[in-house]
Amino acid sequence: MSLSLTKMAVLTGYANTISLKEFAKNRLFLVTPAGMISGIPVFDEENSNPNIAVAQTVNSSALKAVSKAASAEEESPQTGESCEFILLKDARLETTSPVVNFPVLTVFCDQIIAVTLGTDLTNG
Repeated sequence: MSLSLTKMAVLTGYANTISLKEFAKNRLFLVTPAGMISGIPVFDEENSNPNIAVAQTVNSSALKAVSKAASAEEESPQTGESCEFILLKDARLETTSPVVNFPVLTVFCDQIIAVTLGTDLTNG
């Protein structure tokens, strides 16, 4: 298994854990070179929240375009089919400067250094 697939498998495992009753109040924390990103993973279609619906449509369109371009070049797609990003709602980016909040954020897995679950950064 490639490093990218291993990283995505571990990330998906942590993200899916939030759907368990015991972890419902947790957030997914991702350590990146830019800082700490936290949020709630979005896996299912969510049409009730326009921010999430737009992000899902954009991500889906991008994956289709990459797949189509790769098919035209007779190569296997290098992006998307191995799920190289994760969509987070209620996302936060914490760096040395003020915290930045996002209603929705697509995070590319190649930038993730570490992952964990927790309710906040101080007592995760």
